[in-house]
Amino acid sequence: MTKESVRGLLIVVGIALIATVFFSVSTRIFDILLGTISLIFIVLMWYFGYAWYRSNRMTISLMPDRQRQALYAGMGAVTVAAAAYSLAQFGLVSLGGFTLPLVLIALAGGFAMVWAWEESKRYHL
Repeated sequence: MTKESVRGLLIVVGIALIATVFFSVSTRIFDILLGTISLIFIVLMWYFGYAWYRSNRMTISLMPDRQRQALYAGMGAVTVAAAAYSLAQFGLVSLGGFTLPLVLIALAGGFAMVWAWEESKRYHL
């Protein structure tokens, strides 16, 4: 990095710090920014999930019903948890005490997806 780019970065960080310390609007803007990023994450997650589904259609169709249902339920749990988080960041929903259960639901959904995929590759006699 050149000296000018470091100087410009420090100016931007300084302005952000001043806005955070002296203005309460910056926290709202930060919440909206986090909500937007989480919505983009949801869209990207579903896009890559769809691309993954298209390339593994045969494997998914050959899964036993129990594993396929666990896979779809895990995808739904992760999506609902991420959507609830982004809605909370926009201020449309107040999660309050449901934040920890929401995180646990997202982790359980991720575990269910990994379990279903790994179990589908296991060879059974």
